[in-house]
Amino acid sequence: MQPASEFNKEASAALVVAVKAGDYAAAGEAIRLGADANTVDLPTGRMTPLHFAVSAGRVHTHDPPAFSGSTAAQLTRLLLRYGARAGAGDYMGFTPLHLAAFHNLPGVLDLLLGNLQQQPGRLASLLLLQDSEIKYTPLHCAVEGHHASAVVSLLQAGAAAGLDAKDWTSRTAWNLAAVHYPKFAATLMADLNIALARSSE
Repeated sequence: MQPASEFNKEASAALVVAVKAGDYAAAGEAIRLGADANTVDLPTGRMTPLHFAVSAGRVHTHDPPAFSGSTAAQLTRLLLRYGARAGAGDYMGFTPLHLAAFHNLPGVLDLLLGNLQQQPGRLASLLLLQDSEIKYTPLHCAVEGHHASAVVSLLQAGAAAGLDAKDWTSRTAWNLAAVHYPKFAATLMADLNIALARSSE
């Protein structure tokens, strides 16, 4: 990876703009011109291009998506190819992995997990990482987003090691599902049973 001093600042700024807008061609051009795939956008709380890619351009959690899930996957793949870090934290400590688990755009979480599987120690630590504000792990984020498939993917990747991790209100991810989202919890249990059955075949 290049030293920070060797990256083109203008291209890095252009990369942020391109990814936030879902402009794949412009993002690729910015990288060709020397953009840093891990540049931080200070006005949006130190989010990186990968934060924007995995959340379809959202700055705030409940903003509408700026582009499609397929574009999000294309941008995620591009950024990972050029060294974007799935564990880069924003000002609250949320990583692209947290956001990918919450939004669960098609294929995006699997891309991050696949990339991290090449660094087993890093994957294990990021699956257990809690943000600095509400103490959510990626598993909490998947539950908060009501994405059973994301929960299954995280557990299969090793998140089960952090099932006892508690948020700022002392809730584990299971507590969060069972107490606050009982209908989702029922769906989740069904999906987990299916996943377990398939893994034992």
